[in-house]
Amino acid sequence: MFLGILLCSGLAAATVDRPSSAVPPGKFLRKVTRENVKSRRWFRFSDTYFRWWGGVKTGSLPKGVSVSPDGQNVYVTNFGFKNRNNVYRYNPADLNVEARANFEGLSIESVVSRDGQTVYVSNFKKRCIEALDALTLEVKRTYSVGRLPKHFALTPDEKILVVSNWLDGKVSVVDIETGETIKRITVGEHPRGTAVNHAGTKVYVANFKSWSVSLIDTRTWEIIKTIRSCNRPRHIAISQDDSKVFVSCYTSSLVQVIDGETDKQIRRIRVGRGPKTIELSKDERFAYTADYKNNSLSIIDTTTWKVKIVPAPLWKASGLAVSPDDRRIYLTGFDSVNLVVFERFFPGDPITEPGPNGPTGDCRRFNPEACFKYP
Repeated sequence: MFLGILLCSGLAAATVDRPSSAVPPGKFLRKVTRENVKSRRWFRFSDTYFRWWGGVKTGSLPKGVSVSPDGQNVYVTNFGFKNRNNVYRYNPADLNVEARANFEGLSIESVVSRDGQTVYVSNFKKRCIEALDALTLEVKRTYSVGRLPKHFALTPDEKILVVSNWLDGKVSVVDIETGETIKRITVGEHPRGTAVNHAGTKVYVANFKSWSVSLIDTRTWEIIKTIRSCNRPRHIAISQDDSKVFVSCYTSSLVQVIDGETDKQIRRIRVGRGPKTIELSKDERFAYTADYKNNSLSIIDTTTWKVKIVPAPLWKASGLAVSPDDRRIYLTGFDSVNLVVFERFFPGDPITEPGPNGPTGDCRRFNPEACFKYP
């Protein structure tokens, strides 16, 4: 499909075997609109072909999505369900629900352990992180944290949970083995996105209301720097070599790129309106954002910094995750109550049939007045 994978200097690539030949589709979209994506499915950006594969209805108000390390399980957190159906586990082949979590509280975000055995879920209502069995979604253990925990991250050795507590303005550092809170660190107002660098030496916390990013040293668990960010920084992704830190800027509709060594801004990139989640492809050729106000997926080419904004068949894009082989991008539609799947094609990939389901992406709020469009 595309002629090769060019990587931006400073962005390290994961080693993935790729086929050597290409089978281009018969048609692809030159002008991307929502209806064209739904009817024609194919579009091209840079030298890469993408396709809207399909989607499926989720539980109420799907907030986040994560994928197991082997790509065989997809997890969606249903924020709109209280005390039941908090998380769905999907089979990615057909998007059938194979398990449901039922615990007291409200789910926000999820992170899967490297061995694929545990799914950690932030419980917004109960001030805790739930550790679920990755197959049955039964609660194995509960970790107490602060008020209204939203986002969180694991250290590379998976011994520590770092949790941003939205209402506290604090970050909880929790020992996974003992369950004890090692430290509570005061950061900015409404901390949200949390990411640990791959060396395990730094934690970045996006302070949504303070327009800043707190930088924490994991040796001392002290703040060593507060980085000026953007209007409503929400989510953070870090390159494999830790050289670049990507921050989604919700209100300013930008992605801020910070140098991982100097901690200074090196670039700002305009994306779709209201970017929430940001993720890097595993080969780091692309960065993706879920654009809440734009109902879209933004794709950033990290070799040229050009952007493609793709209207998606959903309403209020919220969660986003990339499959381990880079061939799928999962998006949740908060108000359309659906999970949407885009495919990325590599040279030699067969052109398989798209998914059997194609949700309309229409707003499904009980109150139609809540289905407004952003200006």
